[in-house]
Amino acid sequence: MQCRFYRNIFPEVDDLVIIRYQDTCDGYVNVALPEYGDLEGMIQFSELTKSKYRNHVNKIIKLDHEDVAQVVALDEEKKLIDLSRKHLKPNERQEYFDLYIKNKYAHQAIKNMAKKVETDVEKLCQSIFWNLEDEFDSLFDAFHQAFFDFDQIFGNFEIEPDIKITIREIIHQKFEPESVQIRADLEIKSLAGISSIKTLLLEIMNQYSEIEVIYNGAPIYSFSFKTREPEKGFNLMNQIVDSLKQKIDPQVIYVAVKNIYKI
Repeated sequence: MQCRFYRNIFPEVDDLVIIRYQDTCDGYVNVALPEYGDLEGMIQFSELTKSKYRNHVNKIIKLDHEDVAQVVALDEEKKLIDLSRKHLKPNERQEYFDLYIKNKYAHQAIKNMAKKVETDVEKLCQSIFWNLEDEFDSLFDAFHQAFFDFDQIFGNFEIEPDIKITIREIIHQKFEPESVQIRADLEIKSLAGISSIKTLLLEIMNQYSEIEVIYNGAPIYSFSFKTREPEKGFNLMNQIVDSLKQKIDPQVIYVAVKNIYKI
């Protein structure tokens, strides 16, 4: 059996869950819930879709295919989980499936950690990762933040040195964020001529060596730089623009921000 993703053994009624279609029976489909250690569930044919094809199951589902459903009834003692997918909107299903992909990636990283330190996955989750998940929207987000500040994220946990080293190594291997480009388009005009603008831009480039200045045709100029932390990148770009404005005489040079965005 697969180890579950979450602390709770069972989902709750109304929760969205990932299902994997197993087989069809008379009037219903058997499914597995991979987030919950492949617990078994079922969907009545009538709960698959609102469309006229609800009696043509093969046109709606594909065996071994993963999908999103909602828990409509639960009996923990008998381990019976009734599900439905017909009331879910496409965007709801897609958003949850995207979250599942992130959680699955994070859980696979935990499996790799457990294998490397020769311990049980659930034991590692109970002692560290389910507690960490309580503090963040998802373990995927927590691991991304840990890439930049590991000690802040894991500092409150008592972790054996060899396990901590392994966690750090795998996070740095698997959760390095891609670089994005932060760009600001500005309108710059000067009564003192183009040379005053060039002098101003050179001062900014000397002060912030990471930026590139792009001339888009008077009076539009762009500042850009790459970063792996978009939020900090936007803060830095705003700081650069504020610094630029502080260097000018507004009676002589006009500066207006057209847009600041991520590429």
